[in-house]
Amino acid sequence: MSSKTKLLQKLGVEHPIFLSPMAGVSPISLSAAVTNSGGLGSIPLASIDFRQDDGLHKLNALIEDYAAGIDKPRNVVNLNFFCHEVEHAPDTAQVDNWKQLYQKAIHASDDVLAKAQFTNGNVSFRELERDHPAKYSLLMDYLGTLRPKAVTFHFGIPNNATMKWLQQKTGCLVLVTATSVAEAVFLVEKGVDGIVLQGYEAGGHRGNFLADETSDENLSTHALFSQVKKYVDTLPVDRAPYLVPAGGIGDAATIRYYLAQGADAVQLGTAFLATPESLTAKFFSAAVDGTRADTAMVELVSGKRARAVRTAFIDALVGLNEFRRDELPGYGYAYNAYKSLKPLVEQDIGFYLAGQNYHQISKGKLTEHVMHELINGLK
Repeated sequence: MSSKTKLLQKLGVEHPIFLSPMAGVSPISLSAAVTNSGGLGSIPLASIDFRQDDGLHKLNALIEDYAAGIDKPRNVVNLNFFCHEVEHAPDTAQVDNWKQLYQKAIHASDDVLAKAQFTNGNVSFRELERDHPAKYSLLMDYLGTLRPKAVTFHFGIPNNATMKWLQQKTGCLVLVTATSVAEAVFLVEKGVDGIVLQGYEAGGHRGNFLADETSDENLSTHALFSQVKKYVDTLPVDRAPYLVPAGGIGDAATIRYYLAQGADAVQLGTAFLATPESLTAKFFSAAVDGTRADTAMVELVSGKRARAVRTAFIDALVGLNEFRRDELPGYGYAYNAYKSLKPLVEQDIGFYLAGQNYHQISKGKLTEHVMHELINGLK
């Protein structure tokens, strides 16, 4: 039995297509549609603060909605956590710098900027492990009962005890994002079940955790997959992780290529951005018809690098910035401030995350139709 077939059997799905976890973009209906079409739907959990008493309630509500919308067991799902370095609350100077930058970029008044909320909107899984053992235990108990087929981590990896507990007590597969060969080797040594190989052309937040922006090689999906596959082929079979390339994959021909080269599955997100289920369908439906705008890696919105469509807002923010990264609020705090500011201004300051090939997507097609075309193209 091939490793791809084993992976599909373990996940309880028919086709090697994973939905990228896209917080703020993919509602439960989109995830359910992918699962009902034979792929693996994903539920992004980065915005849930599991330190709070209502954290598990929010998670359970998502699971209940997902279960109601699928024709498979509720545990046929990928639950995605962010596992970045724990950020500190911004100081007064960082907050003032952020307000100064946004005032120049969008001409917001002092009264409006004063309403920005600099609380942590993306609490790292690592913080839960390290500082909140009681809440951590409750979450682990919940996962032990649910027994999700896959749990994935972005921006890094949890501690060894967490990973072993998930693998042994829930039976789930633990997959982690890598953006370089060094990160892939590190994850293999940690004993992950699979690696999501995120190429530089991928949309959304870049998941690097060993290299910073200055030392990131920025490998394309093809280059990253090829090099990691060559390394994995030298490993004993029982140590070889499942490989799931992600980035620039939007049609059946590209999927067929990666599967033929030894990938066990692929992960797609941008392909679904213009579907009616997507929360950014309006923007991307218009973008497909209009003049193509470039994408760029932007860190000034969330506090971490993320590939997004260049808009007037993004260009102004980047062009007018005079601050170093450490002179502005960190990830989570910066992102929450931006999100709290967004509904208070009249102009569109959307942060439209997308891969470099977003202009190739079709508008108006339901998620199930996109999946149907992809699956038929694999036959």
